Amino acid sequence: MRQRGFSKDGKHDEDQIVVAMAVDNNGIPFHYKVFEGNTADSKTLVKFLVEMQRIYKTKDTIIVADKGISQNANLRYLEQKGYKYIVQKRIDILGKEDKAFIVNDQGFVQENDYFTKSRLVQSVWAKNKNKKRYSDTFRKQFVYFSPSKQTLDKIKRQNLINKLEKKSINGELPLSALVPEYKKKYMDVDGKTFGRLNIEKIKKVANEDGFYMIETNITNIDSKEANEIYKGQWKVEEGFRTLKSAIEVRPMYVYKDEHIQSHVFLCFLSLIVLKYCIYKLKKFYKDNGEIQKLTINMFIDALKLITITTKTVNGKVVSEIENNLDPEHKELNKIYSDFKYAIDGLSS
Repeated sequence: MRQRGFSKDGKHDEDQIVVAMAVDNNGIPFHYKVFEGNTADSKTLVKFLVEMQRIYKTKDTIIVADKGISQNANLRYLEQKGYKYIVQKRIDILGKEDKAFIVNDQGFVQENDYFTKSRLVQSVWAKNKNKKRYSDTFRKQFVYFSPSKQTLDKIKRQNLINKLEKKSINGELPLSALVPEYKKKYMDVDGKTFGRLNIEKIKKVANEDGFYMIETNITNIDSKEANEIYKGQWKVEEGFRTLKSAIEVRPMYVYKDEHIQSHVFLCFLSLIVLKYCIYKLKKFYKDNGEIQKLTINMFIDALKLITITTKTVNGKVVSEIENNLDPEHKELNKIYSDFKYAIDGLSS
């Protein structure tokens, strides 16, 4: 399982694994699968769904996923198996006609703080060089333009360019320091060793700032509904962030495949428990009409500050004493007290 592959953190010289995960509407994970570390995100979807279908016999499911798995082969598979899907498309790999449609000002209408337009396109079942074979089904494409996203895209790109320029020597940058996406987007590649920043490429990418596209085979929904459903994808991203930070799924100090699987299983189980606790506490506040700030880090901090001293007689607990938090941690103390109440209500 330990293989070197694409790393979003730039750790290309270290062994890694790939983990796929599914969560429910409340952000609570219910399934995961471990892949070899050199597996591309786009290659995980089919095997993951086959396993889920075998275990859960899923029906009437809407697959919501980011642009990492929005390749046409995956979408064709979803259509063949009767899945509904809402995915974000990678603008940088679209053809000229699709890009022209996206950046063309015509057809946009304002929706709250963004602008949007849509169109129906035939589902593409096969590509042979420049030839396409279409099916008799249609997909709906929504294009969104957000001024705030445009500003953020510009800042992120400029920060990256500044970082690349600092690493360059006489304008050249070793390609080993770049992920493949940046080689294609910003660089002129000289052989297999060095690259130079290409200003024209950077300008072309800048023209796409603020835009994103969502594609779905649910053709009877509008742009607002499609956007809201897709935004639920952040729950998966938050799950991965929690795995990496609070639960510390990495670094791993095990090497055999079975030990790696066991480590990931324990981390995944911890994530389920943590997410379920957060869900119960938020539901408790909602049911009681209470507004209370609550984050995963706050909940974990509250648990860390609590110590319970127990007295046992003949192996049985006869008394428990909890420490009292000082006034400085009043909010965390309240969160812990509310959590105990919510859980006691569940068990009674």
